[in-house]
Amino acid sequence: MHREIRGIFHHYFMPLRHDGVQISWVGRDLERDRQQLERQEKQIEAEIRKAGKANNVTAAKTLAKQLIRVRKQKEKSYSMSAQISGVGHRTTAIASTVAISGAMASTAKVMKTANKQMDMQKLQQARKKQIEFSTTMQFEQESMKMDMKEEMMNDAIDGLDDEEDEDESDNIMNQVLDEIGISIGQQIPNAHRSALPSTASKVNAEDDELMRRMTSLKNS
Repeated sequence: MHREIRGIFHHYFMPLRHDGVQISWVGRDLERDRQQLERQEKQIEAEIRKAGKANNVTAAKTLAKQLIRVRKQKEKSYSMSAQISGVGHRTTAIASTVAISGAMASTAKVMKTANKQMDMQKLQQARKKQIEFSTTMQFEQESMKMDMKEEMMNDAIDGLDDEEDEDESDNIMNQVLDEIGISIGQQIPNAHRSALPSTASKVNAEDDELMRRMTSLKNS
């Protein structure tokens, strides 16, 4: 009888072990992706410095935008790892409840041969646990749906942030140039503090300032 009971629990826990292994694989894949993104981030920063020394404004701005995308992707990777970890814990809890409930039902059949007069009160308690488990499963399903909808909303909001990438790319490029020792002759006009006559004049002022800084680096 004990061998049969052990076989029942083994039957229910094998799928749980398989799911745990798959989640672990996904976590390791995300970790490898983050390491690759970090290498790309350092490489792009080096290329921005190189473009700055070569007075290549267009390349520097393009690389700055690429750096923004890499950093955002790395942030999403960390967020996804946290979600996968949570799914792993949920899966473990749900599968454990399924295994226990299924094993209880099967164990009752095995023990029936040894005790035909099963206590009806215990059977009612087992039925109550099965009902509670069904409610828990429905709750988890609705919770997962809500998580998916929240992720879709976050993606939509991220799309709205693309309009700010232009200013952010300029800030990153200027920060990198400051780190390599380019002196600033005068402050670059700040669009958020003072309104300029037109967008074209703002761009020209920024480009002129950037050229002065690059010339200072070249002559130093």
